[in-house]
Amino acid sequence: MDIIDQQLVHLLAENGRMTHEELARVVPLSRPSVHERVKRLEAHSVIRGYHARIDWSTLGQPLTAFIWVTNREKSDDTATALLHLNCPAAVIEECYGMTGQWCLSPNGLGPQPVKQKGRRDYDPYQPNEFGLPCH
Repeated sequence: MDIIDQQLVHLLAENGRMTHEELARVVPLSRPSVHERVKRLEAHSVIRGYHARIDWSTLGQPLTAFIWVTNREKSDDTATALLHLNCPAAVIEECYGMTGQWCLSPNGLGPQPVKQKGRRDYDPYQPNEFGLPCH
């Protein structure tokens, strides 16, 4: 990967909707050369896709949560159970397997925590303290 490939990768990471013509205006290459380079970067999995960046707060989910999960028994079913958790008010964006005390770290988005009548203040060590309708 040379300096021009690196420029193309950075430009597309910033704006994946840039056309090959727009890219060619920034890097010192013709549009067909840019097309071939982008095609090669995709073929070698340097570029694995083009994605929209969502502003989740405009959709009512301003809270980003980094969650640590442990289970009482050794089981590979924990991640599957998390994926099938019915919690429509939250979105799990990514999930990492870990070693040590914690087995998983799903990172998600959700609404601001709500204090419900009869519930104690938010405690990060208690399950489902966000008042989300999960079951």
